[in-house]
Amino acid sequence: FPSFLDIAENNQDKIVVNTGKFTVDYSKPSAESLAALKGKDLGKRPTIIDIGCGYGGLMFELTHHFPNDMIIGQEIRDKVANFVAKKANALRINSQMKECLNVGVVRTNTMKTLHNYFEKESVSKIFICFADPHFKKVNHRRRIINQ
Repeated sequence: FPSFLDIAENNQDKIVVNTGKFTVDYSKPSAESLAALKGKDLGKRPTIIDIGCGYGGLMFELTHHFPNDMIIGQEIRDKVANFVAKKANALRINSQMKECLNVGVVRTNTMKTLHNYFEKESVSKIFICFADPHFKKVNHRRRIINQ
């Protein structure tokens, strides 16, 4: 997880959030690349999810309360996800790599792809704050939580 959301001190291309500016290549992995990963420790997996993380305030606060857990925010808006990634990167650099090492963000449509990001029974906490910012009936289809 931390190596995937790499530190980008001088090279902003290393920030990986899957936005138009910082893209992720989801092409089908080759047999060779999968074989190279076999048996390797890929690091800790995220156990805390902040769905619709916005500007990341909750995630950055949770890093202090859960320093041993990996936290990932999922946000659908490109500019907001870029902001959170840059903020996390800046906090890491300004603290000499002592803060925000356990937080990351990915731009995704959680309603469609949540099950692709996590193994079964691997998540301990899910935060969904402000799940219905637009309560009008016309926006009902865009809600993450219904009923």
